[in-house]
Amino acid sequence: MSARRLPVDDAYTEWFGAHSRCSRALRAWNAAAPRARAAAYRQYIVELQIEEAAAHRLEQLHPGAAAA
Repeated sequence: MSARRLPVDDAYTEWFGAHSRCSRALRAWNAAAPRARAAAYRQYIVELQIEEAAAHRLEQLHPGAAAA
């Protein structure tokens, strides 16, 4: 018997990675020196958009999770 990953597992892994990067970007923005804050904010927005897209894909594969 071979262990195959379900598409929802891959989507969760993708979302989890995006969430982790987004959290790091948020902390970096918060800790950035004044001259670096604009660039850190832009990077946070990029990571946030990636996380949002990954969350949407995950929701498409596991719609019941949103109701929980």
